[in-house]
Amino acid sequence: RGLRSRFVHQLQQAAMGASHGLAAPVLEKHAEDGRSETLRFGASSMQGWRPKQEDAHVVIPKLDQDAARALFCVFDGHGGEEVAQLAAQRLPELLRADACFAGHGSTPDQLADALARANFQIDTYVASAEGQAELRR
Repeated sequence: RGLRSRFVHQLQQAAMGASHGLAAPVLEKHAEDGRSETLRFGASSMQGWRPKQEDAHVVIPKLDQDAARALFCVFDGHGGEEVAQLAAQRLPELLRADACFAGHGSTPDQLADALARANFQIDTYVASAEGQAELRR
C-alpha cells in the first residue's frame, strides 16, 4: 500500500471507532464447528467496532428428517441485536411449518419461495404491535 492509502485507511478506522465509542475493534472471535451425516461446517463471529455484538446466526446442519436440508443464516443487527435474535429464533420454526418446505418433493423454487415467505412473516411480525412489544422485552 502507498502512504496515502494507508493514511486514508487509518482515518477510516479511527472514524469507525470514534462513531461507536471504541478506541479499537473487539477482535475476540466466537467459533463453532460440527458435522452431520452429509456435511461439515464452521461458523465464526466477531464484534468489531460495535459497542456490543449485534449479529446473530443459525447453524442447523439437519433441519428436518431429510438429511440433505440444512439451514445456515447470518442476521446483521444493523444497529441493534433484538431483530437479529428474533429472526434467528423464528426462521427455522416458520420454515418447518411451511407446507411447501415440509413436502419432501419440494423443488428448489418452492424452497426459495418458502424462505421468502418466512422472511416476509418475520418482517410483518416485527412491524406488528405484538412484535414491537417482544422486541422491547
